[in-house]
Amino acid sequence: DMAVMLHNILKKYSVNIQSKELTFEDSDSIKDYAVEAVEALYGMGIINGISDKEFDPLGNATRAQAAKVVYSVLNIIQQ
Repeated sequence: DMAVMLHNILKKYSVNIQSKELTFEDSDSIKDYAVEAVEALYGMGIINGISDKEFDPLGNATRAQAAKVVYSVLNIIQQ
């Protein structure tokens, strides 16, 4: 859900979004409504998995992870 909210913010600010197809072993656990947002944020380097093979879409983001992605989005918007 966090990825969807941040993706909507990037679209609102007309940011050039560069999506990347997900290759994580658990990518099929990402809800259909969120796949586009996750691919966009992943392609832009804003989010990544918890390892090279696992994204953990059903996990909860830590405070530090949330701060990192929000900070990244703010930096992109301010450019």
